Amino acid sequence: MFVNFSLADHIPKDNFYRVLKETLNLSFIRKKTQFCYASRMRRPSLDPVVFFKCMIIGYLENICSDRALERHISMRMDLRYFIDYDIDEATPDHSTFCKTRKRIPAEIFEDVFNHILLLCVKEGLVGGSV
Repeated sequence: MFVNFSLADHIPKDNFYRVLKETLNLSFIRKKTQFCYASRMRRPSLDPVVFFKCMIIGYLENICSDRALERHISMRMDLRYFIDYDIDEATPDHSTFCKTRKRIPAEIFEDVFNHILLLCVKEGLVGGSV
């Protein structure tokens, strides 16, 4: 039996993560992190854009544990949509988060998050004086 299901059709147009996905272009992350990924001969790593989207989710949802983040993302359709994973795909697991985090230097984390914050400010997604 065939089921025609599109995740995008089930995420409201005003959902925060849908708006974030449609507003922010995070493709710059691949260029900033490309030196962290060695040979193409190895098993493929987690896409750095997906990794940083997951870290953004953790920050916004106040989730400090990789295991909790793994469970949270796997259960929510809007988060799956945000990280470009379909309903039937296995989401990144906690050990993948840990390995990827170790691969990327702290300076790159800071640079990427500062860049994302500037994009959010530019798009009017954040405001305030602090």
